[in-house]
Amino acid sequence: MLVIRMMSQSDALGQFGGGPAVGWIGSTYSIRASLMAAAILMAPILLLVRENRR
Repeated sequence: MLVIRMMSQSDALGQFGGGPAVGWIGSTYSIRASLMAAAILMAPILLLVRENRR
């Protein structure tokens, strides 16, 4: 139960921190630019997944 709550809290924090910035990029530049920004923001997760598999 604690793990689920931690995941929910970190998800909400990421949405609060990155969501408006990515939305601003999308409204100012383009949808393609906002998708690239979201991909860049999510890239560090790949490192965590890789470390978890070891």
